Amino acid sequence: MNKLSIIYIAAALILFSCGNKENEKNISRVDSLYNVVSVLEQQVLLMDTSDFKARMNYNENKLVFIQENYRDTASKEDAFLLSDIIAVRRSFSKLMRQREEVIDKLLYSKGQLTDLKKDLSNNLVLENSFNEYFSAESVAITNLSNTIEGLVKWSQGTVTRHENMKPKIEAFIQKNITE
Repeated sequence: MNKLSIIYIAAALILFSCGNKENEKNISRVDSLYNVVSVLEQQVLLMDTSDFKARMNYNENKLVFIQENYRDTASKEDAFLLSDIIAVRRSFSKLMRQREEVIDKLLYSKGQLTDLKKDLSNNLVLENSFNEYFSAESVAITNLSNTIEGLVKWSQGTVTRHENMKPKIEAFIQKNITE
């Protein structure tokens, strides 16, 4: 009986030690993916919503001022400028909403990875299941990365468009309203 117990204990130790090495490797992979999510999160957080809001307010205030003080029929060029003011304001608004949605998705992914790591630490995940979970999270994070890349380019383009538009707005006001 003692020999049989010793064999079971030895077999269990061997199985758990192999599983632990595999789990440590998988935990390391999860940690690595978690770090990717953290870097992505920092990229999104660098998008300054207070700057976006200030730019939206600028456009809103200028548009209201123009609407209250400009009584002429707008030329085609002036109409395009007024339309652009609205479009850029809308773009900043959409950027802020999209930014919040991406942050929510990043936080969800962090939670999923934290749970997966905890389950690995407690030996609750089989290797096949781990590969499935890890693969699904990797795909989701790759998609988020692509979304964030597009969001950053979109925000940079919208800021540039706004900066290029500001002198035109001021010139329009100077020419048409303050005369």
